[in-house]
Amino acid sequence: MRVKIGIVVVFLSMVCAHFATASPDRFEQRAQEKFEADRPTEVTVNYNKTNTEKTYKDNWIPVRFLFGRTSDQITWDNNTKTAAIVRNGEKLLFCLKDVTGSKDEVVWPKQWFRLRDGRTFLDIIYLNQIFDRYGNYEAGSEERAWAQKLSFLGISYIDSQYGGKDSIEHVFIMVK
Repeated sequence: MRVKIGIVVVFLSMVCAHFATASPDRFEQRAQEKFEADRPTEVTVNYNKTNTEKTYKDNWIPVRFLFGRTSDQITWDNNTKTAAIVRNGEKLLFCLKDVTGSKDEVVWPKQWFRLRDGRTFLDIIYLNQIFDRYGNYEAGSEERAWAQKLSFLGISYIDSQYGGKDSIEHVFIMVK
């Protein structure tokens, strides 16, 4: 009997240790597991039944390519180093400083974008995770919460798949 109790205690210790050392941000981990980062990425944006397509050297995609045709305005504030996508009176902000968005503003996490050569680049793996066409996320999941916050962007879904032979990650974004 003591051996059985000892085995159960060891097993429970291992399970607890696993959960204690698990990644604190499961959303980011799920996104990174699903998408092959740092490989060429072909992005197609479908808006008004017209496709715009471009291939990039990695998973960092310019905000202007993703939202230039689908937003009302894309702005840059040099004083605050903030880019904003404006659509239907709501804003998606890319800020280097810690800010809290107002009622009509959503702040994109700093680690999910970068500024390079005077341009704002979004890491497509997170947008892909949020709007994954076949993602069956539970109510209350981080994916659902982000999708609700970003609904003003008009993204219906995102399909992505690794091309295999061409070694390119293919991403298709359907915008309403």
